Amino acid sequence: MTDKRPLWVLVIACALFFAFGGKGGAIFTPPPIDAEGLHVLIIEETADRNNLPVSQAAVLQSIQLRSYVQEKNGNYRQLDDDSNMELAAQKWKDAMLLPRDSLPWLIVSNKGGYTGPLPETLEETMAILKKWGE
Repeated sequence: MTDKRPLWVLVIACALFFAFGGKGGAIFTPPPIDAEGLHVLIIEETADRNNLPVSQAAVLQSIQLRSYVQEKNGNYRQLDDDSNMELAAQKWKDAMLLPRDSLPWLIVSNKGGYTGPLPETLEETMAILKKWGE
């Protein structure tokens, strides 16, 4: 007689993935920055800041965003894509090497996370931070 338990394990694992991880959940998402706690990095080309939409430039200058990270005892960096990382902590060096295909780029890390283009508005950016900041 053949043991069917491995098939049930696979079915349960798939169900859990689709229930929690298949919709952007954090269960199966490794954090992009290998460090405990909330870490937020915005990578930009500072020379192009004047060419950004006003709503996106507001994200780069947002006190609300920085205050939120500080309230969560998180770490925040906003760096030019050409920044000299020689003296930076290894976690930030590694984060700067993560793949990206545009600028500005947002990385949010905390028991899972987000890495992608910086959203167009502060509200969209804060929604990402709040999702991963808890």
